[in-house]
Amino acid sequence: MWRLVCFPCGGSFFRFENTETAGVGRPRINLVSPEDTFLFKSVTERAGDLDDMALLAERSLDWDVILSECVHQSRDVILGAFLAIRLQELDEAKGIVSPIKATLETLAEKKLHKKNGVHRQDGE
Repeated sequence: MWRLVCFPCGGSFFRFENTETAGVGRPRINLVSPEDTFLFKSVTERAGDLDDMALLAERSLDWDVILSECVHQSRDVILGAFLAIRLQELDEAKGIVSPIKATLETLAEKKLHKKNGVHRQDGE
């Protein structure tokens, strides 16, 4: 069973849509996907979050799901830029290279230009 779970994050809400209910009888708990957990940890600043992200990344994340969810939740916030920075930190500190970092950087740059009213010309 999938349900929507929201947590406050930066003045808005961080949405987890891919949760599963687990347990036998009562109480039952909601389980959040590793991809959603990874994305959530990318926007927090707890000292151990980068270590947690590394552990999750080493367990075969679906990077396309993370990219899609980041784009879906960004709206007017440049969440992709935050995630790209955290992925750079993950690479530098743990040697884990993400296949979506370059895409996130491009998307963040476009969103920033759009937000600031800058239009690129000549295929730049």
